[in-house]
Amino acid sequence: MKPQASVFLRIFILSAVVIAFEVLLSRISSLIFTYNYAFLIVSLAILGLGIGGIFSFYKWKSRSEQVTDRLTNELSRYNTFFYLLIVFFIVFVNLVPFITTPVLFLLFSFLPFLFAGIVLSKTLQVFSSESFKLYAFDLFGAAAGAMLALWMIDLLGGTNAILSLGLLGVFSSFLYKPGSLTLFGYFKYSKIFLPSCIILVILLAVNLTTEFLGEITVRKNPAKDLHVMLINDSLNARIVESRWSAFGRVDLVSYSDDDSVMFMFIDGASGTPMFKFNGDIDNARGNLKFLNMVFSGTFPFYFLEEKEKDNMLIIGPGGGREIIIGLTNGVKEITGVEINRDFVGIVNDYSEYNGGLYTDFGNVSIITGEGRSYLRGVEEDYDIILITQPFTKSSRSLEGYALTENYLLTLESVKDYFNHLTEEGRLIVVLHTTSEAMRFISTSLTAMEEMGIDNRDAMDHIYTVGRKINPVIVLKKSAFTMEEAQKRYFGMMYLKLNTKSSYIPKVYRQFTTNSNKDAEYPENGIINPDLTAVSEGTLTLKKFIKKSTFSIRPSTDDRPFFFKNTHGLPKTITPLLIITAVINFVVIGAAMLHGRPHKRVNNLLVLALLLGIGFMLIEISLFQKLTLFMGFPILSLAVVLSSLLVGMGMGSYFGGRFFPGRNSKRLAIFSFIIFAVAFGLYYLLSYIIYNLMSTPIVFKALLSSSILIPLGFLLGVPFPTVIRLAKENGTEKFIS
Repeated sequence: MKPQASVFLRIFILSAVVIAFEVLLSRISSLIFTYNYAFLIVSLAILGLGIGGIFSFYKWKSRSEQVTDRLTNELSRYNTFFYLLIVFFIVFVNLVPFITTPVLFLLFSFLPFLFAGIVLSKTLQVFSSESFKLYAFDLFGAAAGAMLALWMIDLLGGTNAILSLGLLGVFSSFLYKPGSLTLFGYFKYSKIFLPSCIILVILLAVNLTTEFLGEITVRKNPAKDLHVMLINDSLNARIVESRWSAFGRVDLVSYSDDDSVMFMFIDGASGTPMFKFNGDIDNARGNLKFLNMVFSGTFPFYFLEEKEKDNMLIIGPGGGREIIIGLTNGVKEITGVEINRDFVGIVNDYSEYNGGLYTDFGNVSIITGEGRSYLRGVEEDYDIILITQPFTKSSRSLEGYALTENYLLTLESVKDYFNHLTEEGRLIVVLHTTSEAMRFISTSLTAMEEMGIDNRDAMDHIYTVGRKINPVIVLKKSAFTMEEAQKRYFGMMYLKLNTKSSYIPKVYRQFTTNSNKDAEYPENGIINPDLTAVSEGTLTLKKFIKKSTFSIRPSTDDRPFFFKNTHGLPKTITPLLIITAVINFVVIGAAMLHGRPHKRVNNLLVLALLLGIGFMLIEISLFQKLTLFMGFPILSLAVVLSSLLVGMGMGSYFGGRFFPGRNSKRLAIFSFIIFAVAFGLYYLLSYIIYNLMSTPIVFKALLSSSILIPLGFLLGVPFPTVIRLAKENGTEKFIS
């Protein structure tokens, strides 16, 4: 059956809104809960679309495949329900607190995709003869939706972006009007369309001007710093302002009873302080209390000579604390590279409060970008490279960011830092826990070994001190002398920054005693015996890594999960995998049992399953590699999704012209080509990443798209070919 032009347009709009809602929902779930829920949202979306397809199959399986006014009206209702449900979802999330309990939130997230799946699957099934063109518009719409979501959340914020999606979708419902009706006649015919449009226009207009729905609140979760701060009555904290972007929501929080500091949070976590400062560096220690407190991040600065303070690079300056540390310790030139532009914007806008740290100091330069990309694009070497707790965390729980990719702490990144240090320069890294410190040391030792410095000599370039929380690791370009090591040892002892994980080179022969190695604050300042053994050559790095109770093997660009410190899968992921496996087993098993009399159906089912798995594996690996290349995870996601989907749309639209009437041959040939191209891309992308990382972001986006669109073209051919095979075999009624 030949579809009308309106069928292609409504598929385009529906797919665009589905993907845009999925992206926005992922951002909102990361704000309310933790980032793990963003992954769950993607799974729920796919599950909802799939169950919608199953519902569609059983609802209409006994009916004629002709497009009647009754069928069109039913699809119109389901289409409108989808758009209204996404509006109800955001209204309830903003106004009804108990909706943000995980079960209810996930249920309300699931329902819209169910109705979208009903409409999409029935449309594809009725017009299966035009599967290539329909699938093309489906993918073009999805590509547009991916970009639309990023633009809308920047422009409108989370709440208004979803309200706008609902309004756009409801307006598109007129595309379902029966051909015999005029648009005005359809208004009378449909009892849902016109009232829904009027209500949504008023709702969006009023919320844009008055924000009566308020901001989406962070759920009552002890893992969210923002929530903990706001419920603490003794702090009298309040949100001063909020800013949305594709990167997340930034909240600026102040204390009513203490105006000496404000905090910026990203998605309710990752708090970074912004101190009240008058810009007077000479008297800063008298005005800023934190400068007189014991903080491991300031420890390395106490021992620097003038020739070691010419310039400093700070990766992730946040609210400016590290800028103040550098200025008060006499660093002559400071460059900060901050990936979150809203952090930079807020510090700039509050320059009167913070002393104009980012705007009024001639020796301070702030760059908005990603640290490694910036470093690879400059030839300058630095006396100090400072990184403090470097990750974009939407959860303060260690389990919450165990699988968060972080390319600032990998083996390859250590080489980048080392190569941009002056001869007297050093890398200073402040982490959260001692297990992270041990992992960074093992990563650094491996990197230096690959640069020609064996482990025993490399240990003379490293020291680590600090309590169990916030240890600091220093990696020096040249080896520490005995005099330098002793100064740091006695400084560590004086400030009580010595724990059983502390290590300072060359002094271990004087101060190491194994009798008290388990003491938290040993009287004579124990130096970690395992690190000591590595420095003496009596313990190999491999055995040191194996001996640890935590996973401290080196993190690499191919395995950038630095914060995953447990062996095996994180325990938060295991239940999700089990649930997913059970659901897939039930759904696939039921489908195969239903299709038992049809061997061809089961073969097509397995074929479609394998195509889906293959596509996801390619997409995920491309996203991971391009995140490093692009520098911004959300930009990488947008480029990968939009480029692949545009390419797949083109492949789906034109794919039927290859080997016409020979569907099996087309499927086999294109599957082999996809394998060969994907295999070659693995090596091509590795070359591109490390040789072109420093190029402008626009060039990187265009280059990535030029690579991904042709791959997408190839990926767009197999699925509609399977639908053609189903029709060819007389089993198109099983399409859902």
